[in-house]
Amino acid sequence: MTGVDWSRPAFPEIDFARDDVPDLPALMRDLRQRGRFVSIRFHEGVACLITHYDDVKAAFMDEETFPAAAAHREHTEPVLGRTMSTMMGRDHRTNRALVSHAFRPPVVREAVEPLLEPLAEELVAQFSARGSAELMDEFARPMAFRVITRHMGIPVEDEPQIFDWGSRLLRFAWEPEAALESAARIREYLLGVVDERRREVGRDLISELVQAEYETRRLDDQEIVTAILSLFAAGIDSPANGIGNLIVNVLSRPELAVRARTQPESLPSLAEESLRMTPSPALIPRKCPKATSWRGTDLPADSTVIFGITSAHRDPDAFPDPDRFDAERKMDHSILSFGQGVHLCVGAHLARNEMQVALRTLLDRLPDIRLVQPDAIETVGGVLRGPRTLPVVFGSAS
Repeated sequence: MTGVDWSRPAFPEIDFARDDVPDLPALMRDLRQRGRFVSIRFHEGVACLITHYDDVKAAFMDEETFPAAAAHREHTEPVLGRTMSTMMGRDHRTNRALVSHAFRPPVVREAVEPLLEPLAEELVAQFSARGSAELMDEFARPMAFRVITRHMGIPVEDEPQIFDWGSRLLRFAWEPEAALESAARIREYLLGVVDERRREVGRDLISELVQAEYETRRLDDQEIVTAILSLFAAGIDSPANGIGNLIVNVLSRPELAVRARTQPESLPSLAEESLRMTPSPALIPRKCPKATSWRGTDLPADSTVIFGITSAHRDPDAFPDPDRFDAERKMDHSILSFGQGVHLCVGAHLARNEMQVALRTLLDRLPDIRLVQPDAIETVGGVLRGPRTLPVVFGSAS
């Protein structure tokens, strides 16, 4: 067995949890070449980064060694409460069955997918006459957020306040007081909405959660609100980055923009390759509660382990010519952006659809849309990764 050298983290000047890390893919290539398990600085401590695809996928599937609950209890439970991600065993299975009820394919097709195109059109209409836009703040983030609120049946006039509260939830590690205050305010607001749905069920996300039943078990009001808070935490920044990354990947390659506009059937493969090439969840932290020897390396008790999604997705053993965006790539290995195993993201199908509808709407409504400075786009972030800003120009809308 071998051990990770915890005393000498690679690139010690970089905290991969806190710094922007604009050159993350290149750094991951370097780290992958150093070994399958490499120590890095993470959140003011030292963590073991898993760099190879097969190891990362195996780590996702090994819930006993790397329980998601252990990491989420430390980083998200104080602000979100006891979410599905902090549960294990029967509690997790039951809660997941109840919450995923609202994301069953028939529900998504009937209740959510019809919202996507009108929402994208609504957002484009707000800037289409201007000739320019900054697509992260004016399109990607509001689209990801409003998909949730519209599916919840939240009044449009309340969206700005909910967005402000929801955006602060993931800032707990950096701004704990603001995150906790926002969580309390949004929880109070949502409890009122849940009470309304119990009295009069509608066709929306909260109504689905109110009616969900598994083995005679139903969600109580606090559990419903906690589930919604976790959706805000997972459903704003990561999907918004996914939309932004896809736009950059396509618009920076004019031939792909033509393909996406003229061959809409190519959108799923473009989105999937974008998720591989530029995953929004780039690094996923986990805890190893017990000392163990795992796949040839020794890990001490309570060590932090990082699932290197960006590195795994560029592992040449899994994806030939991994640094090339290949619109026709045959995916022999599944992407890891949405996790694997028992914690596979319940909203993965919806997130993929959001990306495709967002790109299609932009190209249809703004056929000459282009990046202002393709070479100047900064993709930043260590854990969650996307364009810092996304300025575009275009002629009049079609």
